[in-house]
Amino acid sequence: MKQVIEKYLDEMAQIEDGLSERHEYDQCAAIMILESPSMAEDLVAHLGATDLNAPELDEILSLLSIVLDEARTAQENQRKKGAEFVQAITEAVGLAVRQGKLSVMHRLMLATCWGNSGLPAPDELQIVEEKNHNMDCINLEDSINELLYREAELFDGDAFELYGSLSSFFPAMQPKMREHFVAKSIEQAQASHVLLACFWLLDQAPSIRLAAAAVLASRAAEGNLSASIATRMALLRSWMPKDEALATVDKILKQAMRAGYAATAQSTPWKIHNVFASVLDRNDSQSILIALQSGKRRKTGVILTKAGHGVKECFTIRANSANEQRGLIQEMGDDIDAIEVSVSWLKRALATALADGLEAGLPPAPGLLEMAELCGFSDLRPEPVTTEAIIDALPAAERICSLSAHARGKLIDASEDWMNRHYIIGGWHDSSDGASDVIKANHSDQLARDSALWNWLETRRDKWSRLIALTANFLAEAKHPDADSFAATAMAMREGRDLKHIPIMAYMHSLTIERWAGNNVETPPRKES
Repeated sequence: MKQVIEKYLDEMAQIEDGLSERHEYDQCAAIMILESPSMAEDLVAHLGATDLNAPELDEILSLLSIVLDEARTAQENQRKKGAEFVQAITEAVGLAVRQGKLSVMHRLMLATCWGNSGLPAPDELQIVEEKNHNMDCINLEDSINELLYREAELFDGDAFELYGSLSSFFPAMQPKMREHFVAKSIEQAQASHVLLACFWLLDQAPSIRLAAAAVLASRAAEGNLSASIATRMALLRSWMPKDEALATVDKILKQAMRAGYAATAQSTPWKIHNVFASVLDRNDSQSILIALQSGKRRKTGVILTKAGHGVKECFTIRANSANEQRGLIQEMGDDIDAIEVSVSWLKRALATALADGLEAGLPPAPGLLEMAELCGFSDLRPEPVTTEAIIDALPAAERICSLSAHARGKLIDASEDWMNRHYIIGGWHDSSDGASDVIKANHSDQLARDSALWNWLETRRDKWSRLIALTANFLAEAKHPDADSFAATAMAMREGRDLKHIPIMAYMHSLTIERWAGNNVETPPRKES
């Protein structure tokens, strides 16, 4: 299996330009490794044997980051391959550390890959040994203070960028060290460090949220909590899971109100020029782009929402000019087949995603705080909504109900052509283990296989009807001509129409089998120049 990694590195060395060609190889190599967990040991061994100054080290780290991201996505979609690879790579790292094949710098670099992927890093990557968990016994205070000062200078007071950078060090720290690090970061004198507390309150780790809340509680007890931080906390509390950190925040706010706290206006919202969004993909994920401006400053907001996870990613990208911003949005918009929507739709979509994430006990990506302030969404709160409510609220719902059965049938039949106008829909299929299992169990008998998969898709009716209903709502907001077809199809799904008589479901049934049959992906031959 080592030849896969070596071939990948060889191909990367020969690709001079063309991000699309590089992306193609990245994805193919990543999928091959994910499908073969035994390759995890080869990947780690290759990295450990690579000199820190070797150009190919960055390529290996990039490949590992992509594989870990694929593994995380597979796990989120309940695919066993994701968990199997994560276990294999974790064991490989542990073995390499015990054998002394990973230097401290290699471990730090590996830890960053895990941090960027959103997966918990193997304990073996931590630099401080467990026996030294007592912070008083470790002479690291000067180093921590120096690091915090250096990072603050590097990001010139941008609290969110500072948060992202400091978080990347977490995988190389033990839990107690992380909590101490968070506390120290908030206690620094710079204003950006104090604002860090608000981002830490939305961290995925409950212990980090609690550590941040504890420092804020100490500040409040000392009468040293600013009105601007308290105002942000009043917004964030509705975004936080119900746990000890939230209870601490509520106590702080009650104390602040008794002390005469009054909400203060945050900075003036930026102008929103445009909002673009993609059609939802098969994993119920949706990408959103926002063009923002304040005077000569411009930023592009990037948001990713996903069913069951809420607001998964949220960040901004600076632009030096209007042309640069337009070019970035054009490039990113082309990748996601973006459609322009209204600001009101954006706010509703974020409120729904917030509620969806909190139902799973997940706070939104910390960057949502910055995005809400830039967009002027000071009253953004979670708003849970059922699939039935989404369908009933569709603008065309009442009109479609009044149509004849034949007219409604024509709208449903039009779903046969959705993928021709929305390329993301061309990838709609069921990639769950459940679908894979029923196909595998009946693959030798086509009739039995087809019937078993239809029965499985029936158990997923609500998942797909919600996806179609959300897409109908999105397209209606954009005044897209396909909106009525999506609305009629979502209504038919809810009413129990036979899935076999819904063209888009027949398409998904077929593509699910096709993707299962072709899951042994091979790296494509390199294009000759």
